[in-house]
Amino acid sequence: MSVKSTRGGKVQRQYPPEVVVVDIRKNQTLPSSSSTTTTTTDLKYLLCPHLCTRILTVDDWPHPPSNDVEETFHATTDTSVTPTRASSWSKLRLFGLQQYDTILFLDADCLVMQDVSPLLDLSPSGMALTAAAPCKDSMDQFRTNVMVLSPSTTVFDDMALQYQQQEIFLSQSQSTIWDVDAFLNSYFSTWPEQFPSEACLAPRYNAPVSGFGSNKWKEELGSEETYILHFDTDTKPWEIPSSAEANENIGTNTPQSLYRALHMDSQYLVDGSLQKKKKKKTLQRKNVTAKRPPSTQSTSATVSVPTNSNDPRTIHQMIHHRFKHLRKQGLSMEDAMVQAREELQPQQQEAMDPASQVAAMFGMV
Repeated sequence: MSVKSTRGGKVQRQYPPEVVVVDIRKNQTLPSSSSTTTTTTDLKYLLCPHLCTRILTVDDWPHPPSNDVEETFHATTDTSVTPTRASSWSKLRLFGLQQYDTILFLDADCLVMQDVSPLLDLSPSGMALTAAAPCKDSMDQFRTNVMVLSPSTTVFDDMALQYQQQEIFLSQSQSTIWDVDAFLNSYFSTWPEQFPSEACLAPRYNAPVSGFGSNKWKEELGSEETYILHFDTDTKPWEIPSSAEANENIGTNTPQSLYRALHMDSQYLVDGSLQKKKKKKTLQRKNVTAKRPPSTQSTSATVSVPTNSNDPRTIHQMIHHRFKHLRKQGLSMEDAMVQAREELQPQQQEAMDPASQVAAMFGMV
């Protein structure tokens, strides 16, 4: 995603692209190799800031009330670990995120194989949908698992109105054909004929795993031309338990082995980053203890935070005064600030690791 900041209605600054994880369902759980499930609360520790810039939570989208239609939303699998068809409707909210210039949206079951950042530079179509990956069986329709968007509140508001009108019609007709792909193809009915040629992404940007290895798959895509793999099968790769056989197959260039290899690399990166931060914090504390001169003041001069003081401004002022006092005792600026914060913010520092601090900035704590 590419972020824009506005002031007075004009773009003042352009920010570089960032990786954002969209959390649609707050109570949804995700599988993990180390445990049966991972709660959404744990998402920030696994992903942010090691593998993504931020986690963005969007509200769920109200789905049709008809019982006939509702039945098509819920698969026979355990909905506690598999997002339902109803949750996919929250993709519509992406069109209203005007804080972003351009959004390259990928479903969670997509695996990026090569650099896809050039998609962020595609020229906007003027209709909020810049580009999308076509269906494998119908090139005149697109899938919503890979989309390039230029958010617009005007389009989003109109989209919400059209949704309400179609919802009433489908409820009255008791139709069971109702999903976000069908709705968006109906809304952008002129795609791709009246869109720029680049609006229809090449098949290599949405290579289906279901056809992997077939002659047609090789002819249309080729392993070197695959940019995004789409796990369009009923069983997702994260639902397959780890096993010795699966680990032995890593390196065979099958979709499942590619996913498992990437998952292991990501887990290694996160674990290594956490260990590095932990060692750095321990070493920093040891250095401060070694450099700390004998106190010339009585123990009554030690400053502490009142147990009922939660005002950030008050705590900041107390840290500042303690910092000046420690500087007079001969501590360096860095050591004095570290010691002042340790004395006055012990609870806050123990409770907030770097990942939590980043997540807290976006309301995830």
